[in-house]
Amino acid sequence: MNSNADKDYIDAKVDGIRAVLDERTEAIRESMEAMRVAVEAKIVSTVESAVSQFVKWMVGLFIASITIFITVITFVLNNAVPKAPTATAAAPAVIIQVPPQGVTVMPLTPAVPPKP
Repeated sequence: MNSNADKDYIDAKVDGIRAVLDERTEAIRESMEAMRVAVEAKIVSTVESAVSQFVKWMVGLFIASITIFITVITFVLNNAVPKAPTATAAAPAVIIQVPPQGVTVMPLTPAVPPKP
């Protein structure tokens, strides 16, 4: 056996296998890079969505808290101090009607039942 020929043959085969492995390795690397970019984009999208939801809820809670605070303070201030009693309406004036002069008004006498 010729050792140079065998060495060249083995070197050629190894170089061929190395070239195929390099191509496959590069294809796997490109595939993994594409997956990494897709996962990164999905993570960024999810984080942006979560942040927007968080901001929405925080603003809503802030507005609700302010509304409840104003309502409670208004209620407390309106009911904390007893209200002053309101002035009662004055009794209506008594009107005295005097009959015109020359007219006599006889008081009503109770009807007496006739005697038997």
